[in-house]
Amino acid sequence: KASLQPDTAISEAVLPKRDVHFRIVGGSWVNVDLDGREVARSQMNRFKLNLSHGRHKLRFSNPYIYPKDMVFDVTATDPAEDLIIGPLESRPAQLRVLECPDNVIVEIVGTDIRRLVNKATRDEPIRIPLAAGASTTEHEIVVRDRNQTVVHRTRLVFRPGEEQVLAVPVKPL
Repeated sequence: KASLQPDTAISEAVLPKRDVHFRIVGGSWVNVDLDGREVARSQMNRFKLNLSHGRHKLRFSNPYIYPKDMVFDVTATDPAEDLIIGPLESRPAQLRVLECPDNVIVEIVGTDIRRLVNKATRDEPIRIPLAAGASTTEHEIVVRDRNQTVVHRTRLVFRPGEEQVLAVPVKPL
């Protein structure tokens, strides 16, 4: 038995649009693209969109999270409940070491991250882990020379999707 799918143009003309309710979990906000076109900005918690019947692709995004896509059908009865968005995955924070002596070790205290910084690695940002669900994470950054002597120490606050820059003063000879 074949199932007939209504032509989108006909279904929009004949069937009324209906409100579809969404709920964001994880405490973030999103911009919403519907079928490739932005339809809402800075939505939080619960929101609704008035959608035509048929299949839709939504993309939820902001600069601090990885985009999340959702494909679903709108009919006279579906979706019957709120569509849940989330949990949304934060983009990593990054640390870029721009100025420092060659061959130093940059350590992110409280993590397993230790990076040798020299001419070959200087342009590669260091990805910084963030506490789950946290909007900011503070880390102590320790820079050691090849003799393991601490040459610089600082604390930086990291946010999802953002980059911090570290400049280590070079001591004159």
